[in-house]
Amino acid sequence: MDINGLQIIGIFIALIFIMKALAQANHILRSINDRIERVSVYVERIWEESDLIERHTSGRDENGSGKNGQPNLGLIFDNGHGVTLDNKEAVNLFKMSAEQGQANAQSNLGLMYYNGQGVNQDFKEAVKWYRMSAEQGHANAQNKLGKMYAKGKGVTQDYVQALMWFYLATVKGNKDAARNKAIAEKSMTSNDISTAQKLAKEWVEKKPIIKKCS
Repeated sequence: MDINGLQIIGIFIALIFIMKALAQANHILRSINDRIERVSVYVERIWEESDLIERHTSGRDENGSGKNGQPNLGLIFDNGHGVTLDNKEAVNLFKMSAEQGQANAQSNLGLMYYNGQGVNQDFKEAVKWYRMSAEQGHANAQNKLGKMYAKGKGVTQDYVQALMWFYLATVKGNKDAARNKAIAEKSMTSNDISTAQKLAKEWVEKKPIIKKCS
């Protein structure tokens, strides 16, 4: 066999190895995306009852006080197929997707920072991710961001901003936001309420193409 023949065989073998490597890389990426999606789905199911998720993730009792030990979110994320994610792994998966602009992941990552699970508790970081998700129209994140403003956690306390976010989340059907809105309105002046309504209207007008995101 001449040199050209050997070169062709060598190139052919190299191509086979490259194709196998690409196939393996594609499989790994699909696996990572699948796990991220599963985590997001389970967190969203839990988040349908906001008070419940806060008790599960922070160790609070039903009155919002006390701490009986923080349960591991990895147990909550169990998908029933023998795959359980611990808090740090959940944070890593959320962050990978959040940094690509995925609203659910951003909102979930904010929750992890809020409760200090898998990361050091950091209210400012929680606000950062809640805001990124809320700006995309994510109702749960809008409600959470409103609560951060109402409590002055990670941001300067601002009831007008809090009410604005509660309004936006309520429009999307978030029941917890509707309750928070009603509570906030009782302790605010009519002028502040009007300002919050105006801000909410302006926000919607600036982002008319944002679809409903719960």
